[in-house]
Amino acid sequence: MTLNVTENLLECQKFDGPDILSRHLYTRECEIGEITKYIYQELIKRNSSQSTLTLENFCFDQSMIDEIVKLADKKFDGHTAACSPAQRSYPLAFCQYISDDDLFDFTMLEAKLTHYSPIAGQVAVFTTPRLHNDIQNVLLCHRRYVYPDVKARVVYAPTVLNDALYFVGGWENTTQVTANAHRKDKYYCAPIVGILAGARCEISEET
Repeated sequence: MTLNVTENLLECQKFDGPDILSRHLYTRECEIGEITKYIYQELIKRNSSQSTLTLENFCFDQSMIDEIVKLADKKFDGHTAACSPAQRSYPLAFCQYISDDDLFDFTMLEAKLTHYSPIAGQVAVFTTPRLHNDIQNVLLCHRRYVYPDVKARVVYAPTVLNDALYFVGGWENTTQVTANAHRKDKYYCAPIVGILAGARCEISEET
């Protein structure tokens, strides 16, 4: 799904929410969670096309997207603070058309394409702007991380972020940290660890 955000920014030369969502839904072979699957199913019901579905068939008005996302939040009893937006939104931080001052707003908008809870967007925001400095400051202020034993849903974004900070806080090297996270949770935590560890290591453009 990260590639879908990147392709939108490159091809449209701007942030286009409906276009990003159409790419998320059309490329269903990518890993999507239960919330996004529900949105896919609901939007398919509203698609009048009887022919083979194309990318354009998934391009809906923003008002309809907002309506379906609220329905998803209701169906899941408000538990839509999952970590998918945090995994897919970081290309926004590297887009030359989006300034640092606007990054918070665009990251929240991208998250709300599928996840109504503002917590999902807030955690996504943490993983995007000024990655290296943010992580460094967090680790300096919170060196008390122990192995998290939080009884919450495995996709709950704050839990995933807490787990990721635990792994990055026990810094060895990018490869080892990512491998440790992958053994614990390869679907939710590991991608975030890769983003944060890579930013902390200040990976050069050449790599």
